[in-house]
Amino acid sequence: GTPLPVTRASFDIESLDVDAGYVYWVESDLGAVKRAPITGGVPTFLGTGSGMPFDLRVRNGQVYWLLGLDKLLRVPGTGGAVETVASGLRAAEALTVDEGFACFTESDAARGSYPPTAGGPVTPIGGIAGFQLWYALTHDTGSVYWLTPMSVGSIAKDGSAERTIAPAPLSSGFVRGSVAVDDTYVYWAEGLIGAIKRAPK
Repeated sequence: GTPLPVTRASFDIESLDVDAGYVYWVESDLGAVKRAPITGGVPTFLGTGSGMPFDLRVRNGQVYWLLGLDKLLRVPGTGGAVETVASGLRAAEALTVDEGFACFTESDAARGSYPPTAGGPVTPIGGIAGFQLWYALTHDTGSVYWLTPMSVGSIAKDGSAERTIAPAPLSSGFVRGSVAVDDTYVYWAEGLIGAIKRAPK
């Protein structure tokens, strides 16, 4: 594909996401959140926090990102004051955000948890294998789907119907994986054998 024609973004992009007009990213060196038009242009600084950033997601004009393993932050997509949505998290690395909640892994507690995107208490929704080298999350209308180096699984957003979809998916412990869903299947890469697989949701 054609590279996005932006003025230098960063060599240290930890995570990125897009909406209809912009690409957004967080830089691991200084934790800066930036955006640039999808059609190309000069990056704009939106905000920052102190600590190592992890996943970043954009939803409804707000940019959410995990920072320092213990905070979920938010900044308007046009820039402004950085808000703490949740703090005191227990090793939060992977994030997915929908219209009303932000779900993240807490590996030290072996669970997925969420606060409302408007802010509020962090509520555990159910178990996700703890102390893994990395995590990946996505969601659909009713469930959250997770991938670790050891398994693929899902849990309903209300905490019910937790299940393992595929054990031991042959993912590298050193290269962070990715998981995606459509109306019927969940998809993931098995990096050690160079395959993309799917299973019914």
